[in-house]
Amino acid sequence: MNQTAKHIDDKIKQFGAGELLLLLLCLFLFFWRLGIPPLFDLDEALYVSCARQMVLRGDMVTPRLNSHPLGRPNEVTSPFYEKPIMVYWAPAFSMKIFGISELAARIPSAMAALLTTLIVYLAGRRWFSRNAGLFAAAVYASCPMTIADARQMTTDGLLTLWFSLAMFSFWEITQPSKNTPAQQSVLPTLLFWISCGLAMLSKGVVGILLPSIVIIIYGIANHKLNPEYKLDWQHIISRLKIPIGILILIALVLPWHILIWKAGGHDAQGRTFVQEYLLRQHIGRFRGLDTVHNAPSYTFFAYFLIGFFPWSCFTSAAFKASKYLYSGGDESISGRKFHFFLLVWFWTIFIFFSLGAAKLPTYIVPLYPAAALMVGKWAEMILLNQKEQSLFQNALKLARQGGFAVVICSLLLSIAVFFAPRLTPAASPIPNSVLSLIQILTMLLLFCSSIAWLLSLFGKAPMLRIAALVHVLMITALTGIGCTYGYTIAKSEIMGPYQRLAKLAGNDAALGVPVVYYHIIPRRPSMLFYSEYSPFEMKDYPLLPSLPSGSLDCDVITSCSVYRELLLPELSKQIKWEVNSISNDGDPDKGWVLLHLKRNNSN
Repeated sequence: MNQTAKHIDDKIKQFGAGELLLLLLCLFLFFWRLGIPPLFDLDEALYVSCARQMVLRGDMVTPRLNSHPLGRPNEVTSPFYEKPIMVYWAPAFSMKIFGISELAARIPSAMAALLTTLIVYLAGRRWFSRNAGLFAAAVYASCPMTIADARQMTTDGLLTLWFSLAMFSFWEITQPSKNTPAQQSVLPTLLFWISCGLAMLSKGVVGILLPSIVIIIYGIANHKLNPEYKLDWQHIISRLKIPIGILILIALVLPWHILIWKAGGHDAQGRTFVQEYLLRQHIGRFRGLDTVHNAPSYTFFAYFLIGFFPWSCFTSAAFKASKYLYSGGDESISGRKFHFFLLVWFWTIFIFFSLGAAKLPTYIVPLYPAAALMVGKWAEMILLNQKEQSLFQNALKLARQGGFAVVICSLLLSIAVFFAPRLTPAASPIPNSVLSLIQILTMLLLFCSSIAWLLSLFGKAPMLRIAALVHVLMITALTGIGCTYGYTIAKSEIMGPYQRLAKLAGNDAALGVPVVYYHIIPRRPSMLFYSEYSPFEMKDYPLLPSLPSGSLDCDVITSCSVYRELLLPELSKQIKWEVNSISNDGDPDKGWVLLHLKRNNSN
């Protein structure tokens, strides 16, 4: 018992100022003002609105939106089958504990980002060094996509957490052990299969498909490219305990799928669970049937450049790091093998999603931990280990090139932000306040990246460390401005207008007046979260013949442009309905309106 206590005490003492600073950085980037902005459309609002219905109705099996299904006006909710259950359960349980609010709904996503950062740190510390782990965790925590996923409730942060845990558990399994099979810990094996199961509940079949593909590609690539590092696959397969793993997956994943299938029902478009969840969302998206998200195969290069910025400009140097980071000895061999595994992890995810037709920036976030670890190890060498001058000069050259790439990207972005709206000012859909904020952020980005690059030209260790710190502080400052001024703009000018009108219509809805959200494209499901009623969501033209029959009054919420171009001409050509009152919110041209229509019984 005393030895165990001493071991734990020694481990605690190893955590010093670096770990504390990392924790403070994560708390600021992930949690500061987390509940201030209203729900973001589209995805977050869909998931949290369904989670809110779970809390209110007590149905934890079928996600539902408080919207009348098309053709079924007597039903006040419609099933929503797009995603697995974890993205609804997580905010629902949080809101059960902390109450229904934006903060409670987002706590699971912020915690997922924090835990993934911890996993990156621990993996870097175990397989590289403490400093490499700290640098890698700081890189992962400070990239824009990590911050974005932490600050809204979506599936991607959850998937990245479970996928990373599965990959590092697998790597632990691959390592040779001096213990007998009976003495070997089964914890990595259990963590691998449980993580895969939770990943499937977070994102679907990719939760097991991605780890399987990475493992297979790693085995093939390791055999072809690194024959000196032979993998004992008999040992690995034995430790994976695949039959037990399949039973774990079945126990975790199958019950909910059976329950929701047996519950039955049709979503707002009339599709069953099998039609929407299995056929359309899983198979259809990869084949390109969801044409809205289709993009060329090279799209992810741009997405990675932006989502992992500024560290994406240094990944090329980090990829090449194995040539000069490991020079000999068992520890170097272990580090080189782990670096190769990270490379396979990175490129397998990148190529897999590039082959699919549908492409969103969030699809490739599971490769971010691998990229962060490679950049972190390279940063340790360039910032702390400069004994080999020839190797250091090579690394320094790559660092300067990466820093210059950051400056060029910032400069091009600044030029685009300042001059593109001036070319077509009338057609710009971006409000002036948002444009001003973006201009401020890009100028700050350009200024900080230029300072960091100039510091790197000195080629001295202290200057390089300050340059790295400038990059971290740059992202921190951008986050701080976005979470203050940016949130204020979002709440008042972007999302606020239609969300406020949705709340306002609740006064009439409480009196039995039907409320219609008309021709809102793209959909704004956050209106459902902030309403205490079930609206009708309609897109077809003309609207008036489709309004609920039997009602003398009806509220319609739509954008100002739709009102002018579609609804106003329609109202002028008929006499059955008349506008009783109009409430405006937002810009007169790009804002929103709430119309109170009254049926004209005299005709």
